[in-house]
Amino acid sequence: MEINQVIAAYFSPTYSTRDIVLTISSEIQHSPKQIDLSIYDNRETSYSFSSHELVVLGVPVYGGRVPADATKRIHNLHGNNTPIVLVAVYGNREFEDALIELKDIVVSNGFIPVAAAAPVAQHSVIHSIAAGRPNAQDIQQARDFSKKVQDKLKKTVVLTQQDCIQLPGNQPYKKYGVIPLHPKAGHNCIQCGKCASNCPVHAIPQDHPDQTNTEQCISCMRCIVVCPKHARGLNPIVKAATANKLKKVCSQPKENLWIL
Repeated sequence: MEINQVIAAYFSPTYSTRDIVLTISSEIQHSPKQIDLSIYDNRETSYSFSSHELVVLGVPVYGGRVPADATKRIHNLHGNNTPIVLVAVYGNREFEDALIELKDIVVSNGFIPVAAAAPVAQHSVIHSIAAGRPNAQDIQQARDFSKKVQDKLKKTVVLTQQDCIQLPGNQPYKKYGVIPLHPKAGHNCIQCGKCASNCPVHAIPQDHPDQTNTEQCISCMRCIVVCPKHARGLNPIVKAATANKLKKVCSQPKENLWIL
């Protein structure tokens, strides 16, 4: 089948998922169209795609599930027997039900999953876990996966729902829940407002960027990543306890999963 346009769509607060999705999609088509679902102003924007477009959709895994706010935004993507590649990026623990949940969302919106991946990236909270990933070997695997996706689509004449790939996971999904980690501003905060303007859920007041609305915060860590003064961070005691808990299940490097 002929693909006229590749779209890289992602919910990626700390940019790891974005980079992996772009690696995959750029190998299929140079300079794919990008849709950043983690931008607050894009949260209600609706997008429609044809059967001659290919969407590469990526999300980070939160507690073995698709992040709740990502789910809401993905529901604004509408396909018409549109082939889609699903990518669930996880921080070296487990991706659990994220891929099958992602599949259920997009199939209900007219997409046909033709391939999927669960790649490992450096943990967004405890950076010593899966440090440096994706590494050169991971990136090469992603490029090889892209070529196989291309070959699969070239051999396909007409795509139907019967072509949906089977994915690991459980239905019903595991209960959604993440450790509530809310970054705070330190004494070196200059109140530039970059964290507020970049927060995917506007949990940081624009007029008081040294504060955090913990009711709205989704523990995505974007404010820490974008702060030019490294003024935002987590409570060191809470962070140490989290690191100790994750160490028990994340100590051994995990392998990427590529499904065609």
